[in-house]
Amino acid sequence: MKNTLLEFLTKNNFYGSEKIYLAPTIPNTKLSNALSCYGQGLRPEEIYILIDNTVFGGAKDGVLITNNEMIFKEPFESPIRINFSDIKKIHSEKSNIFINGSKLIALSMPNASDIYRLCLLLQLFIEQQNEKQEESLDTSQTTIFSDKNCQFINNKSHTNSTVESNEIEQATNDSLNQIDKGVAFKYIPSDEIYNLLCKIKLVSSISTIFFLDKRESPHTYICNEFINIVVSFVKQFRNKIIEKKQVRELKNDIATVEMQAFACFLIIFNIRYRGVDERLCQQIANESIRSLPSINNNRYSQHLLSIIQTYDDINGEEEIILKFIIRLTLTNLLEKSLSDLSSIREHYTDTEIEKSIITLSSNLDPEFSSLFNQLTNQISNFVSQIFNTFNYH
Repeated sequence: MKNTLLEFLTKNNFYGSEKIYLAPTIPNTKLSNALSCYGQGLRPEEIYILIDNTVFGGAKDGVLITNNEMIFKEPFESPIRINFSDIKKIHSEKSNIFINGSKLIALSMPNASDIYRLCLLLQLFIEQQNEKQEESLDTSQTTIFSDKNCQFINNKSHTNSTVESNEIEQATNDSLNQIDKGVAFKYIPSDEIYNLLCKIKLVSSISTIFFLDKRESPHTYICNEFINIVVSFVKQFRNKIIEKKQVRELKNDIATVEMQAFACFLIIFNIRYRGVDERLCQQIANESIRSLPSINNNRYSQHLLSIIQTYDDINGEEEIILKFIIRLTLTNLLEKSLSDLSSIREHYTDTEIEKSIITLSSNLDPEFSSLFNQLTNQISNFVSQIFNTFNYH
C-alpha cells in the first residue's frame, strides 16, 4: 500500500474529535476495553481509529478501524466485521453509518458532522486502495477535479451533448445558412430555465449552517449553498444587466445556461485553488450541479457539465470572465446551446466575431464588474465555510 489510513487522514487534516480517537492518542483504557469486547485477535498497534459510542466512556460499544477493516459493535449485539475490499460505498446519514446501502450502526455519542467527514475520507481512502482513483463518484462517469490530468471537469461520455429542447433548437425561423453576416445579436424566445430557477427559495445566508441540528449532515447544506450562489448570480445578472439595460437578446435559456456554467466553474475554481481535498470538491460540485432545476434534469445536467468542461484549461479569474463573455456571444450568434463552438467560423468571420464580443462586453460594464465582485465575495465565504464545516486547518 502506498500509505496507511492514518497517514491519509492526517494528510487531509483529520485528527479525530470528541468520541473519535486516532492512534497514537487513543486512551489505553478505552482501547483495551474495545479490544476485549469486540476486537478479539487484533493487536493494539493495528487500531488506527476508535469511536466510543458509550455514555460513560467505557468504549465497549462503537467502532474499531484498522488499515483494512472496520468492526462495529452496538449494545447487546454481536460485532460485525467488514473488510475494506468488500466496501463499495460508505456514508453517514445523521449519525448512522451505512455500508453498501445497509445501516451498520447508529452512533448516538459522536458529533454527526465528524462522523460524516470521517466516512467521506474513508470512502476516498478505500477507492484509492482499490485503484479506482480515476472513477467518478456518480453513476454517469462525470469526474470533477480529475487527479490524473488536473482537469476541473472531465465528462467522459457526454462532451458533445446538447440541450435538445425544440424551443432552443428552433429558437427562430431563420436557419444558420440564412443569417445575415452582421454583428447583431439574436432574439431567442425560449426562457423556461430561468422561470424554474425563480421558483427556488434561497436560504438567507450560509451562516445558517452554524445553527444546524448536530444530527443533520452538513453536506446537504453545503450543496444547497452552492446552488444558492449560482441561482442568486443568475437572478442578479438578469435584473441588474439584462432587465436594467434591456438586453433582451440574453433573456433566454441559452444565456441562462451560460450564466449557470460560469458561476459553477468560478465556485469550483476557488474551491480547488484554496486547497480543499479534490474528492470532497468532486462530491460537492457533482451533487450541487445535478440538483439545479431544469426541464430535463439528467440530460440538462450532462449538458451543463459539458459546458463547464470548456473552462478547464483556464488559470485565472480574468480568463474566466473573458471565456464567459465569448461564450455568451457565440452561443447567441449560433442560436444554440453548445459546448463546442468551433462551428462559429463556418458562419462568421473573425472580425465579425471580435466586434460582437466587444459589443457585448461594453454593454455589460460597469454593472458586471460590481456583480462579479459580489459573486467572488460570496464564493470566498462559501469556501471558508467548507473549511470550518469539515475541520480543515
